[in-house]
Amino acid sequence: MMPQPALHPTLEPSIKIYLQLAWETVLYVRGKVQAGSANRDDDKHKRSQKKFQELGSLELKRQREAGSLLIKEDKQPEKIGVQLKPPKILDMDDEICHSAEFVEMSGFGNCGEQASVAYRYLRRFPIAGLLYINLVGGNHSFVILGAGPGILQGMVLSVQQARKAIGDCAIICDPWLMGTGFAGPVREKWDFVIEEMLDQARPGTRLENVKIECICRCSNKLQITKQIDWIQTTLEFTKKSHK
Repeated sequence: MMPQPALHPTLEPSIKIYLQLAWETVLYVRGKVQAGSANRDDDKHKRSQKKFQELGSLELKRQREAGSLLIKEDKQPEKIGVQLKPPKILDMDDEICHSAEFVEMSGFGNCGEQASVAYRYLRRFPIAGLLYINLVGGNHSFVILGAGPGILQGMVLSVQQARKAIGDCAIICDPWLMGTGFAGPVREKWDFVIEEMLDQARPGTRLENVKIECICRCSNKLQITKQIDWIQTTLEFTKKSHK
């Protein structure tokens, strides 16, 4: 049975909406990634009970390699005559969403794959401060909703610096954690959940040896807008190169 969102009477209505959405996302991801992960014994046991095909670290490695090849191809522009058509993948936002599509097809993935599916699901909504986060040195990835403006894509911060930059109004969404998924407010759960992530993803890791990396901050740009930006940038570069 999936855990249910706890009551948080002290949270503002907007934060409660994000918390509800985070739990909805956890349920969505758990439904899509039904084969579970390669690094959880309970998932392996469930697969054997359901007579799934053998899935382990080797199969996940092959899946990642195949996905990487597709992403590499989709980053290249398509040439039509003398014109270039924008690539399917224009930025990290696109890359995460393309990876998530591949994961949903396979139904199998560890924390990073499940976080990408969560990000893609949430990407459809006009969410402020949607982040894909990586624990550097902690072997884990998860998603944040409602992060403040102080954390930008590419930033690498200490755990406490990130806590301050992300802000009290944010919500953590982690479909992989605890084997059932987790969603909770940064204000109340940050220290607890980071320690849980480390304990489950890389036991024995000291908190001071871990950094928080913002892999992607969703810009909420429409794909057509990103394509137009790419075309304009390409035209400007072409003009400069011919001078």
